[in-house]
Amino acid sequence: MFFRTKSEKATDKAVSRATEAKESAVEAGTQATDSIRAAAVSVLNSVSEAVAPKAEHASEVVKERTAKAREAAADRAAEAREEAADRTSHFRSAATERATSARDRAVSNPDKGIDSAVPRAQERIGAAGKSIDSAVDSARDTLIDDLLPRLQEMLGNVQSGKDDILARTDGPIATVTGAPKAKKRRAARC
Repeated sequence: MFFRTKSEKATDKAVSRATEAKESAVEAGTQATDSIRAAAVSVLNSVSEAVAPKAEHASEVVKERTAKAREAAADRAAEAREEAADRTSHFRSAATERATSARDRAVSNPDKGIDSAVPRAQERIGAAGKSIDSAVDSARDTLIDDLLPRLQEMLGNVQSGKDDILARTDGPIATVTGAPKAKKRRAARC
């Protein structure tokens, strides 16, 4: 038979103890891992239970504040809308007044210009006839007797034409100034 020495027996014993220690360490590690997992699950459940009501409360607070902010924004938008409508109304009335005064000036300025220019032009033409030299007598006769009266007549026609145009109720000036239009007669019913 085979005899073993003390050192071999000690080595076998050490290997056996090392194997036992290894198995014991693996079992202790497994137990530690399991207990850590259980503790983590417990902590996670505790945190979830503690945080869930706070999260629900935070959600409700956010909803309330959002609703308040929405209402405040709607109120501000309504105020801004009313202010814009007031400003628009003010600008509209100012523009209407300016358009009315511009229309009145557009009609009255040519009227005044013609009324003041025609008599002056007629006077000057009449005075020109008196100051023409006698050396050009035949030309003078033609001018004084024929041309100048025609010019005076034409200027008079311009003024009377202007007055006729302004007096029309269906003409272009009446359209601009808003003069009343003649009413149409109704046909008699039988």
